[in-house]
Amino acid sequence: MSSVRLPTERTRQVNDGLHDAASNALNIIIVGAGIGGLMAAIALRSQGHRITILEQSEFANEAGAAIHLAPNANGILRRFGLYADKFGGNECLGITDYTPSGHIRFSVDGTRTRGLWEHPWELVHRVHLHNTLKTHASRSKDPGEPAILRLGCRVMNVDPSKGSVTLKSGEELQADLIIGADGVGSKCRAFVEGGQIKPFDSGKSAFRFLIEKDKVMADPGLRQYVEKDGILIMFIGNDRRLVMYPCSHNTLLNFVAIHPSTESEATGNDWNEGGSKATLLKVYKDFCPDVLKILSLVDPSTLKVWALLDMPVIPTWINQKLALLGDAAHPFLPHQGQGGGQAIEDAASIAALLPAGTKPEEVPDRLRLYEQCRKVRADRIQEYTRLAGRDLDEAEKSGKKLDMMEYTIYNFGHDEWHASTRALAKHLATQQTAYLRAPISFGPFPGPRQTVSGHPHALEHAKERKISIRFRTSRTLLDNFLPSGFSFVARTTVAEATWACSTLSDLDWLGGGGYNHLGLYLHGVCYMKKDGSKIFGTFLVVLFEDLADPIISGREELGFPKLPCSIEVEQQGGYPVVKAAWRGLKFLEMGVSGLQKQTQQTNGTAPSAPAPAPAPASGPPATNGAPAAGGAPGAGARGPPPPPPDNGLMYHRYIPAVGRPGHADADYPVFCAYSTASVERKVEEESVASTAQISYNKGDANSLPTLHHITKQLAEIPFLGLVKATVVESSGVDDVRGATRIDNQAFKQNIKEEQAYNQQHQTSNSMPCCPALGKGTMCHKLANDPELVHTKLHHLSIGDHLRELPTKGALNSSASQDLAKQTSMSGAVLVDIIKHKVAEEFEKDAATVFILDGFPRNQEQFKQFSDELTYTFAIHIASQYSIAKARYLARRHASRPHDDEEMFEKRYEEFMLNNPSLIQPIEQAGLLVMLEGIGALGVGDTYEMLKRQLKSHLEAKKLFDCCM
Repeated sequence: MSSVRLPTERTRQVNDGLHDAASNALNIIIVGAGIGGLMAAIALRSQGHRITILEQSEFANEAGAAIHLAPNANGILRRFGLYADKFGGNECLGITDYTPSGHIRFSVDGTRTRGLWEHPWELVHRVHLHNTLKTHASRSKDPGEPAILRLGCRVMNVDPSKGSVTLKSGEELQADLIIGADGVGSKCRAFVEGGQIKPFDSGKSAFRFLIEKDKVMADPGLRQYVEKDGILIMFIGNDRRLVMYPCSHNTLLNFVAIHPSTESEATGNDWNEGGSKATLLKVYKDFCPDVLKILSLVDPSTLKVWALLDMPVIPTWINQKLALLGDAAHPFLPHQGQGGGQAIEDAASIAALLPAGTKPEEVPDRLRLYEQCRKVRADRIQEYTRLAGRDLDEAEKSGKKLDMMEYTIYNFGHDEWHASTRALAKHLATQQTAYLRAPISFGPFPGPRQTVSGHPHALEHAKERKISIRFRTSRTLLDNFLPSGFSFVARTTVAEATWACSTLSDLDWLGGGGYNHLGLYLHGVCYMKKDGSKIFGTFLVVLFEDLADPIISGREELGFPKLPCSIEVEQQGGYPVVKAAWRGLKFLEMGVSGLQKQTQQTNGTAPSAPAPAPAPASGPPATNGAPAAGGAPGAGARGPPPPPPDNGLMYHRYIPAVGRPGHADADYPVFCAYSTASVERKVEEESVASTAQISYNKGDANSLPTLHHITKQLAEIPFLGLVKATVVESSGVDDVRGATRIDNQAFKQNIKEEQAYNQQHQTSNSMPCCPALGKGTMCHKLANDPELVHTKLHHLSIGDHLRELPTKGALNSSASQDLAKQTSMSGAVLVDIIKHKVAEEFEKDAATVFILDGFPRNQEQFKQFSDELTYTFAIHIASQYSIAKARYLARRHASRPHDDEEMFEKRYEEFMLNNPSLIQPIEQAGLLVMLEGIGALGVGDTYEMLKRQLKSHLEAKKLFDCCM
């Protein structure tokens, strides 16, 4: 046994797997105390879990020189209170690229694109970062229970099913989750599928070292390279390059000198392997004299060299209770400076997916979600890195020119905490049996759009006083508020939003009275329609109102996302202040000051959404444009393009289905064009404020029992700068009757056609019926009208079909082709149905049809799918689904709690024989499941993705087999 022991109580908890019933904290073992492992410890302890870190070295000191903290990684550190400028970090303010002869290829001023990213790009000494992470992981004053760091613990074996780790000493530890963060030479990797894949020598090695900036500044000939703070310098030759950048508050220069491995003979076995100064100078002997003069300043005792290792993509990062993280899952070459950043993103993801209260039995499922969130992104950046590191002649021969702006936006324009939080919310929604509830207790009544007799109200004299604050904030956080189909036009991490409060008065439909409403609006949003066209506008997230009547009518008639609260508009110091509260507890306050009156004007836009604000004449660039294409950040003279058009108000309507938890009677996007306003809005007075403030109080589940799930997310919204704040008084209040369901005309036309077909079918028996669907009215429409697949199947479940299916034999290949002929489903039509992009709810309910969500348009991309392939694939999926569903029903109806395998199989066979009317329709319905399920492949996916989709269905089958 090891002489290094956990405290007695701690040992009992980790080894026995005991849990505090109150907190339900997970016991987590992290193998490796590098950047990724320590970041995971900080994030997971903040979620309330108990962490033990096993480090094989005695000191757990992170070796290395400096590291990039790009915006995507820096934002995560800042979320947990870790600010790089507090431990020596300095901002990267520009990039200059030189030829080996010393001529400038290009120079980028990074200050021009600062406003595109919520967080700065900083450069920091790796050891300073590592020490800071180690301190925050283990000190008591940080949130959660301090992590236990055990040194000198070499892991020899991992059992992912038991959640156990065996050390070289023979000691065995158990936990609910094991995280393998043990680097490129990971021991944990051997215990996942594909773990036999080993890193290989990429053919390049790198010298790394630090030089004091003052030494370079002392030479007048070299001063030009380093006199500006925060500049990253590159000298790039054909097969070698030298990169240098400042760290430690611009006092040290970090160097990475990448070159062919044959010229330095680094082994790659030791990160701290010493290098030769003479060899370094020889490797770069053909570079300009300035480079050699800089390299001559290195202290030979600090010079290190290591071989750059690469590794093929492994098929999975997870196995039951084990998950890989960082270089253990995806070793990175250094060409984009994203290796450490991706490890930090991994850590954030796994913590976001395991919030307080996660149960041990939920861990494997959450790890699958972790891999879904992370693997595609990490693999893609890994491939970008390989491309960026190619020799110049190799890149030229390939004919593929790198678009560094594309890479930069993909790398920087992401917040993994926000992305994984959203993924968890979606995942949990599919597991819940309770549906969302709207206040549907009250029936229709006279409202803002009609009198009791159905006539419209006179709205010209109605009054509105609107206080609005438009500000810059985090796009990646706002992404969490956008339903499927909506997105920001720009993918930079800074977007614009508005809080707007309107006081309405002189409303006829309220007997001359009025009310207040307070809404959150997101600018620069678009919606992708089913035909591929886009609608641009402003998205309404939530609308608080202080009167029940408009809330009920707005939700039921228009689908507005309205919620009740009290709203008070007061004057403080001569300026307006808005306070929103629930039963006396204030959760939002906003105010403006320094008001200056503007020229009166008439504005015909709908008052429900704030009018677009112009970008400031100076300062940060417009936030919802895109950076200039074709270069690194800041390249080129042009700034971002102007914001996209704002044509109207958008939101998403959701009405739950009565008696069917988890289903909706209405679930679709709505658009109200400003041009459809029912009355002209006349601005009588407008004042612009010089300052504005917004503050939140998220409360808790006791003080805000019906709003806390909303207020805690609103409180996350950062205020990154004021765009414009106004107070506008006007007459003429639009009743928003122009709101319409997006693609509404196509929907109405299809319903009309279906009704006509149904009437015809009722008087004629000559039309063939599709036995797999059981409804003659549907089979031909499926074959000939893809639009109806979207509009009609949206609310159907397999359970509906099972009650109507004839009791015929199971499907086979011959039956499938007969079915295709009978329903006019040629291979081409089958492919046409495959095109539909869907959202799968298989894990939620085996009898749930997948919800369709639009379809692509490019027919040419699907010619690779032959009739033979589609039929074969159809039968395979149908059979796998049928077996899984049949066994699941057998378990429910025939088995007993303690049946052994033999008894269960006997009962299963009896059930199959005695219930053909139930089992056989399930097999037939499998084809319908297949038709919709494989539609999730989307546009442009290849046969390899077909195979991956098949694998996911087989994994779903295993879930049902677990019920046995």
